[in-house]
Amino acid sequence: MITYTTLIDVLGKARQWKKAQSALLRMQEDGLVPDRVLYNVVADALGEAGKLVDVTQHMAKMKAAGHKPDQCVCNRGSTALFPADAEMRRWGAGTADTRTTR
Repeated sequence: MITYTTLIDVLGKARQWKKAQSALLRMQEDGLVPDRVLYNVVADALGEAGKLVDVTQHMAKMKAAGHKPDQCVCNRGSTALFPADAEMRRWGAGTADTRTTR
């Protein structure tokens, strides 16, 4: 399981989602059941690939299997949904605009 998780994580970070998906399918064909860590790795890879519909479907499978997404995956999901906001937060832009002065 660790080997598949690492492989899928590396492929996802390299934005090679088709290869990551093949590794996931091969893992399942080998009879291995995804654990919480792998579900989070796959969700993160899908978010990185911009596959928001797939992320939503994957999260539903994750929930059905009794797992919850970790904080990083939730943050990645919001970054994928709102990339301009994420870029602004990264550079600190807009922070003065959101503060009120008295």
